[in-house]
Amino acid sequence: MNPQASPIKESSAEAPFKSKSTWGGGGWTAFCLLLLLVLVGLGLILYLWEDIGRRMSQPFLEEERARCEARLASMQRKIPHPAQPATAGSPPEEVRRWTELTGSFPQWPEDLLEPGSCTEVEEDFRALCQELDRKPYLQGRLPTGGSYTFFSGIARRLSARPPVASGEMRLPEAVVANVFHLFRVVGREPLGILNRILAQEQSLAEPAAIVVYRWLAAQEKCWKENSVAPNSALEDYAAFFLNTLGGQGYLRRRPPKLAALAGFYSLVILEKAISSGRNPHGLDLRPHIVFYRELIRSQELVFKERYLETLSKMETRWKDFSHIESGSGRP
Repeated sequence: MNPQASPIKESSAEAPFKSKSTWGGGGWTAFCLLLLLVLVGLGLILYLWEDIGRRMSQPFLEEERARCEARLASMQRKIPHPAQPATAGSPPEEVRRWTELTGSFPQWPEDLLEPGSCTEVEEDFRALCQELDRKPYLQGRLPTGGSYTFFSGIARRLSARPPVASGEMRLPEAVVANVFHLFRVVGREPLGILNRILAQEQSLAEPAAIVVYRWLAAQEKCWKENSVAPNSALEDYAAFFLNTLGGQGYLRRRPPKLAALAGFYSLVILEKAISSGRNPHGLDLRPHIVFYRELIRSQELVFKERYLETLSKMETRWKDFSHIESGSGRP
């Protein structure tokens, strides 16, 4: 009826669409701005994440560090320091090297002749073996089980085939056998590794000698059923090194410090046997005490005074050797 009404309605019908279109454009702009702010925020967080993470985790790290330090402190065996250090008068450089190599201040074992704690002896020996296992020149040359298995195997082989420890001059073949004894029993390659260790680790010789001697001396007491070296074998080899051409020749080819320590512990082993009422090879230790006392006196050793004191006590016990009861073999 009114033909001009239709365009007006069309115009009013389009208005909502135009309004929506205008709102949609503003919303998109707002969304883009919001997205940009989010991206900038994420970028800033990522840029500062290391610092943020460190600040957030610092309390937990401090707590864990304190817990670990407390645990380590409880695991470490405390070494009591004597009122007067046993190393008084020792060469400072030797003391410093000992501490670097072993991680503890040098301390003379008061139970040297009769080790008291089997656990401590075993722990010390394993710690020495672990130190050697880390040496580059031994990588790939040791058996499965490392230095511990290597030394245990050598000790067992030597114990099973002892040398002629006394009276070798009565048998020419015994002299020859003793000269080549270590080579034949230990074997070329293991003996080569052993000699390499002795040559390379001279700075470790003194603490290692204490650890190895205590480990061997404790075998019958601590591991009698599975001993790698019974006392009788230790006495055989102590007499071998002191009293035979083969044993003395082997020590003469080693550095003087090693020879001095080997001679000292050989005397300790035989003196211990004699003190218990036995002199298994009938040796007079007096000339050997004099010889090794002078050799030790010329070496730079942390416990030089302790070694000399021990030898002096031995010499005192041997003073009246001529008055020993016939056949007792005991001073």
